[in-house]
Amino acid sequence: MQHASAAGSRAWPGLLVGSAALVAATPVWSTAAYSISLAALLISWLAAQPWRAPGWRPPLPFAPAAFAAALLLATIAAADRGAAWEEFYSYYPFLLVILAADVVRGERDLLRIAACFLISCGIAAAAATLQGLGLLDWQESRFRGTVGIFEYAACMVLAWSLTIWMFLRVRGRLAAAGFFLLSFLFLDAIRLNATRASLVALTAAFAVMAIFGLAQWRRLLLLLLPFAVAVPLAMQSEIGARLLKSEGEISLDDPQSQRQTIWAYAWTLFRDAPWLGAGPGDFTDACASLRDDPRLADYPRLKHPYKTAHSVPLHLLATSGAVGLAGFLMWAGWTVAHFLRAAYRAPRHAVPALAAFAAVLAFGATDMSLLNTRISGLLCLTLGLGISALRLDPSASGTTRVTPGPVAQRPPVRGLPERSAPASAPAR
Repeated sequence: MQHASAAGSRAWPGLLVGSAALVAATPVWSTAAYSISLAALLISWLAAQPWRAPGWRPPLPFAPAAFAAALLLATIAAADRGAAWEEFYSYYPFLLVILAADVVRGERDLLRIAACFLISCGIAAAAATLQGLGLLDWQESRFRGTVGIFEYAACMVLAWSLTIWMFLRVRGRLAAAGFFLLSFLFLDAIRLNATRASLVALTAAFAVMAIFGLAQWRRLLLLLLPFAVAVPLAMQSEIGARLLKSEGEISLDDPQSQRQTIWAYAWTLFRDAPWLGAGPGDFTDACASLRDDPRLADYPRLKHPYKTAHSVPLHLLATSGAVGLAGFLMWAGWTVAHFLRAAYRAPRHAVPALAAFAAVLAFGATDMSLLNTRISGLLCLTLGLGISALRLDPSASGTTRVTPGPVAQRPPVRGLPERSAPASAPAR
């Protein structure tokens, strides 16, 4: 019995890593596979019982709690509580911030999870490029697997951010060339996907890379080449066509064309209920109630029953009021502050998570990314892994945290810069 228990205790960390790798590998593919992966991560985390280890505490407990409390308050006050609870549940991937931070047991585990994500996105990006060249025929005009266009674009931007950081950090020329070429593949997939939010998100991620990658100034100059190529290509794609269209040429049946109208409706809802909003999950019905409102006489009617305001700040203002937006800003500000401090202490581990967070927040300016479970789930997995990776470097934290299982000394990963080993391995 003791041998079985010991074998189980050794197996659970591996199952945790495998489950996290599945979460990272499935965003651009099957919805069912992604849900199963989340369930596997939750079950393996519960079975491992990391909270029973001395010194364990959830990472960033205050930030998600503040956001959840604000949403919960707006949900309880909503007129349609059934719809409100349904939207409230859509934020559940934020729990992965806690779960994923207990996954990594070594740097090699972190790299395995990142590799699964890059391989998954790389296959999808390659298929998109083949379709763009006419070598692959899909029924959809833009390759998106089984996910929505926005989900696919967000995954490509996150993959591009990770690839660029790996390009800046690797030592070998062959590995650097591989990551550099892979970045072109993700840029081409973003171009074919044709979402303007992608360009904004790319700029945000690149800004983080430029700030914290200044030591690699020669490679940073090389990064200007992908951008120099991406801009004219993007202007020749549907992105450029949308940017160059006049307002009169835009079809009101196109969801991308009614952003300003949706935002006007959202702002009106906020003005009517400034503290707690119209209620989570009630955006569609609340907008319908404004159909004949004289304040919106100068705006065209919404052609579709939109479920979100296509903007994180405006959707939170419309559905949960100033309280909901304050909770979100508290969570975002807390997270940014944590990773900014960590980025100066252990940039190799923290910067990719910070870049991913910046990209998703940039996406959120023109779409409600946080209600998309696969985007927010992937984001929180990234943030959780970034938090966990910081523990691998004793200089990144002022206190030593104890987590289940000893960390075995492993050889350095080939192609990556070596990290100076501490005098003694920190307790985990």
